[in-house]
Amino acid sequence: MQALVLTDYKKLEIQDVQRPVIASPTQVLIRIKAAAICGSDVHGYDGSSGRRRPPQSSWVMKEAVSSRK
Repeated sequence: MQALVLTDYKKLEIQDVQRPVIASPTQVLIRIKAAAICGSDVHGYDGSSGRRRPPQSSWVMKEAVSSRK
């Protein structure tokens, strides 16, 4: 599957990542139709928050998602 990954400040890449493993019967895997990032992710993108320090910890950008039936 693919993910939008913050690899360095102000640098995003679409990368192939490992598909999540369903570890219990209460978990589900959904197909994402659309996704958005929040303001704190934007601050991580531009380096102004200090919470995300790429490339030491690449960050998969995600916040709110929409799926389909």
